[in-house]
Amino acid sequence: MGAAGIQSLIDFIRKEHQPNYKIREHIAKALSTAFILDPNIDHVIEMLFSMSNDRYPEVRKGCLISLDKLRAQAKDRVTYLKPRHLLPFFYQFLADQDNGVRKCALLCIRNFGAQGELLFIEGVTKDKNPVIRRECAYGLGEIGASTFRTLLLALHDSNRNVRNATGEAIVKGMSVKEILGVFR
Repeated sequence: MGAAGIQSLIDFIRKEHQPNYKIREHIAKALSTAFILDPNIDHVIEMLFSMSNDRYPEVRKGCLISLDKLRAQAKDRVTYLKPRHLLPFFYQFLADQDNGVRKCALLCIRNFGAQGELLFIEGVTKDKNPVIRRECAYGLGEIGASTFRTLLLALHDSNRNVRNATGEAIVKGMSVKEILGVFR
């Protein structure tokens, strides 16, 4: 699309006042094609951050996906796409009302590798919100058997939903063979 196309999308979304969430969803996804080294990349990122508050979950998911794609392209060259900015941003969506948005946030955090895993560990052990603790348990389960010890701690959580999610994460994300391999 080039810089002119991206700018056209930004201008369009700023002027668009219709309740057509499909247009906003597709614009959010299209913004992921922006060139990272373009001088206007800050406007793209700003637009995605502001659109992430949309009332429609499809738009919020599109924004999260686009920010994650831009982050992967940027390789720490763009300030607002660095882990210290994006991880807390994605983390807040673990408490979203929509399950699809929560799953998308889990994927985005997991894509950070070890930093994402550490955020999940802190979330499942320290966060006050049981919804976030539950989602962090799912995130650790998706990472695999290397997180088994942390998930054992989460099995003692005070909230039943967190304990159930932890058990589910262990059963779905790990085999007995993988768990035994971790203990060897």
